[in-house]
Amino acid sequence: MMDESIYNLLLTSELGLSVFATLRIDYDPGTVLPDSAGQPPAILEQLRHQVPPQAQYIEITEAPLAGTLTVPLLTGLAPVRLTGVIYSAVGFPLSAVLFNTGTPSVVLQFGFFSRVALVGGLLWQPGPPGTALTVPFSLLARQVGTLA
Repeated sequence: MMDESIYNLLLTSELGLSVFATLRIDYDPGTVLPDSAGQPPAILEQLRHQVPPQAQYIEITEAPLAGTLTVPLLTGLAPVRLTGVIYSAVGFPLSAVLFNTGTPSVVLQFGFFSRVALVGGLLWQPGPPGTALTVPFSLLARQVGTLA
């Protein structure tokens, strides 16, 4: 069964630019991540290979995520499609990474501050992949709805 969660985001850049956004996430807790889930950016591969010391005592699972990000000031009303993974331990979500390797290039990582609040960051690259301009944003989000 697929669940869709909707979040209102406040994104703030290093220079103080604050923009609002909407994140919609589709999550199916019963789906297993395939070994070849596309070509994720290098940051996702680095996260997969980082093993914290306590990870040897708890099992961390990963499952696929999909969603869209709409930032009216940056994208207009067109949503940016995202794919990624969510990491969980003992049934509780810990962290998630979503990305889009097209234009604009987006990498979004967040953790669960509470059941309805997310904290994290977003890297926004407005031009084609490989361009020099990347804008980092901090992210605060609040869940506004769930569709089952």
